Amino acid sequence: MAYLNKEIDYALQLMSALRGSNEAAPLSLKSFAKETGISFLFLQRIAGKLKEAGLVRARLGASGGYFLARAPEAVSLAQVIGAIDGNFGVVSCVAGFCPQAKMCGHKNSFLSLDQELKIFFAKKTIAQL
Repeated sequence: MAYLNKEIDYALQLMSALRGSNEAAPLSLKSFAKETGISFLFLQRIAGKLKEAGLVRARLGASGGYFLARAPEAVSLAQVIGAIDGNFGVVSCVAGFCPQAKMCGHKNSFLSLDQELKIFFAKKTIAQL
């Protein structure tokens, strides 16, 4: 079975959990890590990428944590995936990395599927998770 990588999976879980947080009541990464069994250090790296992309903000201090930078309806799954992995595609040839791309008869099908997935991820929001 193929799936999005663990980092994207955990980023989507984190973003979903952040729907209930705000600047006054941010989500503690330590408590989220404990609750989910996800490595705290891995979550810190994920949260850093999401923060760098402008999808989350952080409040420092003993009662600090993370919260969404925008409404959940305004954050697409494509934005989260992009923050974690940059440009994504269904197979490597759509990004131009396949040595057999010139002779492959499937490239157009993969390009079409890739576009459909990108549209799907762009339309789905964190609010819909």
